[in-house]
Amino acid sequence: MMETATALVPARIIAEFPLNTFLESIVVDGNNALFITSHEEGKVIRIDTDGVPVTQAIVQGKATGLALTPEGDLLLSGWDEQGTSVVWRIAIDGTIELLAKLPEALFLNGLTKLKDDRYLIADSYRGAIWELNIATKAVNIWLEHPDLARSSPEEVFPAVNGLKIYANFGVAESRYELGGNRNFPKLEIMD
Repeated sequence: MMETATALVPARIIAEFPLNTFLESIVVDGNNALFITSHEEGKVIRIDTDGVPVTQAIVQGKATGLALTPEGDLLLSGWDEQGTSVVWRIAIDGTIELLAKLPEALFLNGLTKLKDDRYLIADSYRGAIWELNIATKAVNIWLEHPDLARSSPEEVFPAVNGLKIYANFGVAESRYELGGNRNFPKLEIMD
């Protein structure tokens, strides 16, 4: 039996950006403000309910993954101006703090909260998931496996990408390859 899709909310344009703008990540805060990364420009853009895009912060480098802390700060993964993988904290007022440098990381991408002050960060080229403790600023490999990596070092398309915790059960992530999209099953988190 085939089900017919039901439109719950009519589609509408919230904001428009110039052609070839590389929007990468999005999070929504408790006030329904959208925070979106513009990868190449190193920007975090905020769109409040009025629909007007404003620059929340600009980093010297590239902006990739976003996550919200319980305090309302943003965590941003990306690269600094030297091409080193880093994670910044962006306060509500737009103040930027460098939390961690990860020189062994290749392409930090999606971010998600694991538990308490611990966050997971996808490394789309290395095939790893890093763990960052934002209180201590300690970083370590949480999981690394060849199935999470690109098919070859020459491949430009990312592998492990977005991360999501489902009801404190596990991590689901998606991998993109030439020829299709492959989803990985949930992994039980034993903590």
